[in-house]
Amino acid sequence: SPTSAKTEEDWADDEEHGSGRTLKNLLHQKNLTNIALFVSRGTDRSHLGKRRFKCLEEAADSALDKLCRSE
Repeated sequence: SPTSAKTEEDWADDEEHGSGRTLKNLLHQKNLTNIALFVSRGTDRSHLGKRRFKCLEEAADSALDKLCRSE
């Protein structure tokens, strides 16, 4: 019998509202599947404001580019 594919998506923002969705959208843009992506920021308590999303996306994008090049 044919197997059925099931897609599950979820994210957690851990008090950084919107950050999980930002990473999920990046995975969709790159058409990547079967990936768990985690990004953590330092604890120096510096306030980045809205710039934090740009930093988050750049860090994730860089890591994904390295991963895709190594395959």
